[in-house]
Amino acid sequence: MKFSIITFLSLAGGIVALPTAPLEAHDDPSLAPITLVDGPSHSENVTCKGDSDTASYSGEDVYEAVQYAISLMQSGQTRGKAKYPHSLHANSGHPLNFPESCPADKSRYGYPLGKGFYYNGGPRNQTTGNELVVFYHKDDEIDTQNHPKAYFCGLVTRGGRDNGEFRNC
Repeated sequence: MKFSIITFLSLAGGIVALPTAPLEAHDDPSLAPITLVDGPSHSENVTCKGDSDTASYSGEDVYEAVQYAISLMQSGQTRGKAKYPHSLHANSGHPLNFPESCPADKSRYGYPLGKGFYYNGGPRNQTTGNELVVFYHKDDEIDTQNHPKAYFCGLVTRGGRDNGEFRNC
């Protein structure tokens, strides 16, 4: 059987044009309002100084990261290799200090911060920055409007640290 160049190119073109699936496809959970107790106002800037750099986030960045994290928790999902949000109940290495409203139990969580976006582990933000927002949330705790309630604990950073340990901002 003889193959012409046109037949060969048609077959090769068909193979090359096969659709590819994205590396990580996520269905983002719906974002319901939350109450973030003791959090910064949406227009306020929160600064986090690492060993070698300083990062600044808006209060809206903080709110949206916690909102997205709680939505993930409610839908039984996580994001990224580190499976965020994850519990920060144990302090390893450098001790972390938080307000009394953020006790060191399994209801204290960390979630990566982004400037102007929330981390979703998708193709455009597969790596996290150096900072996490830390919040305290129990599954059954709601506000008077039936919204999930969380307590802002603060920010932690691993900025400038080779060992990856976090410290308070």
